[in-house]
Amino acid sequence: MKIYSMFHVLTLLIVCLTFSMPLLTLAQENAVEPALSEQAQAIQDAERDANANVNRPMWFMFGCLFSGIGLLAPYFYQQPPPAAALLGKSSTYVAYYTDTYKRKTQNLQFAAAGTGCVLGALTTGCFFVISVAFQAR
Repeated sequence: MKIYSMFHVLTLLIVCLTFSMPLLTLAQENAVEPALSEQAQAIQDAERDANANVNRPMWFMFGCLFSGIGLLAPYFYQQPPPAAALLGKSSTYVAYYTDTYKRKTQNLQFAAAGTGCVLGALTTGCFFVISVAFQAR
């Protein structure tokens, strides 16, 4: 009888281990979800801070005054993210925040410099047409 009851105990143990494995897998998948929300929070915070910290008038004037160089400057100058926003955050948050912040500031700087470059070229063209018109008289 003792062997028979030991068989039942071992069978029950094997069954429990077999069926608990999918539950452990589900628990691990659920543990990954907060990292996704942390990623989304980092991206949202970085975009908000980038919009607040980019000096658009300066980049507009830079593009207006230095046409070609003004368009290339945002690719060479990358504004560093504010250190205060990264204190006490996880490495995942810091990585996503830094990447998003640099990409967003670069895009905003390029857009402002591009607008300035186009307006500068139009202004220069208008002055050229006006000067040619006055010289023709």
